Amino acid sequence: MRKILSILSLSAMLMAGCQKEDSTTPDNNANYPADGAVRIETPINTPVTSATPSDYAGSDLSLTVDYGDADKYTKNNIEWTKTGEAWSTADQMLWKDATTTANIYAYAPYVAAQSDLTVIPFSAQADQSAGLTSSDLVGYVKNNFTPGSSLTTKNAIPIAFDHKMAKLNIKLSFGDEFGATAPAVTSVSLLAKNSVTYNAKTAAISPVTGEAVVITPNKADNANYSVIVAPQEVAMGVKLFTIEVDGAEYTYTTAETHTFATNKATTISLRIGKDKITLAKANTVGDWRTGAVIPGGEAVPPIMLADFGAGGRYETAFPEGDTWVIADEGAPNYAAFRVLVDRLHVLARQEPTRLINLEFPNLTELPDAEKNTGVLSIAYNLKSFDAPNLTKIGTYAFSQCSNLTGNLIIPNSVTMINMGAFANCSMLKIVTCLGNTPPTINDDTFGGTTALTSILVPSTSVAAYQKATNWSKYAAIISAIPQP
Repeated sequence: MRKILSILSLSAMLMAGCQKEDSTTPDNNANYPADGAVRIETPINTPVTSATPSDYAGSDLSLTVDYGDADKYTKNNIEWTKTGEAWSTADQMLWKDATTTANIYAYAPYVAAQSDLTVIPFSAQADQSAGLTSSDLVGYVKNNFTPGSSLTTKNAIPIAFDHKMAKLNIKLSFGDEFGATAPAVTSVSLLAKNSVTYNAKTAAISPVTGEAVVITPNKADNANYSVIVAPQEVAMGVKLFTIEVDGAEYTYTTAETHTFATNKATTISLRIGKDKITLAKANTVGDWRTGAVIPGGEAVPPIMLADFGAGGRYETAFPEGDTWVIADEGAPNYAAFRVLVDRLHVLARQEPTRLINLEFPNLTELPDAEKNTGVLSIAYNLKSFDAPNLTKIGTYAFSQCSNLTGNLIIPNSVTMINMGAFANCSMLKIVTCLGNTPPTINDDTFGGTTALTSILVPSTSVAAYQKATNWSKYAAIISAIPQP
């Protein structure tokens, strides 16, 4: 009898052991829902280095459970919405069974009527002042998902989203010259690309295309801002930031290439003084929540013609460097230019060898002369002039600018160059006209330009320039712009 009892006890122990082992195997499907319904949870995947993931902040998302195109259990691009902490959908989604694998694709925010999951267009908002959620594209892919072994204890798919865009944190500090009270920041904006194409089946975004747009960030307080942009490289020489402080506008032009990466944040720390913004000197990028610091550079408020007049910041000083970018738009009046010329005369006396390059990115017209003196005439230390949107060059505009040298470029938008505009520019050697149609010139437009040896024009327009009124006298030196 004891022998029989021992055998029964051993059998019971073995059966109990087998049952315990079975309870931990996928075949038992411990977390598979009794009703077979699909459920979800939505943490954000840990980006870069942060130890604790956070919940997705949005209130809608797209979910696809893909068993194959011909399978009735396949559900594509189904909208789910969040109320409190619970997610639900108006479309019933069911698992085929506990063991058949499916591919899971999720992204947010939801894009309605998106039949092709491989080319989903998305743009961060141009105005993010109300918040970042609608600009925060997130995605999740899990291929060969087995519900019986992979659901959570809440019978849910653990949709661990990754951020697909790049985040910028902007931190402002203020110099001691402002005193104990920080100045008022009126506005902050940046120029960056905001659009991508997302592939929900691979969780990848395609290379960013399109033009950069002006984006308004979200403001936490007077010194802290955040914004979401498309992952991108911003080249050197881009006017990335515009910040208005106490009525003065500052811009930062990139001094080197900056990279804004998927699922990463860059914290941009700017020190604002009375005359300039200084960026911190570092080049690391941190995680989505904390970030680090962007490479540095400097920015100064844009120069205006009024700055050279009485009470202006350059009434008794001069801008730094030999290239002055002047932001006036349209056609400033004659007197405004003559104030600039007066300051150039003072500079010529103080620093006779310092020659100045003027750039007017927004200028459309140089006014005609007053009292036979052009707007920039007799500016002896003017070396070059660049205004890509110019349409008219007024009478005597550059007359007697004796250091106007090298290759003068006349943009294709110029339709008229008036009398004596370049008269007696004794060192002007080359003029390049970009327009296919010869602009109207006067008989004396280039009078006294004794060093002029070449007029370069589009190759298809050489004959037109050589025959045009008042250009024909220069036919011998008119030739095609060399090809690169």
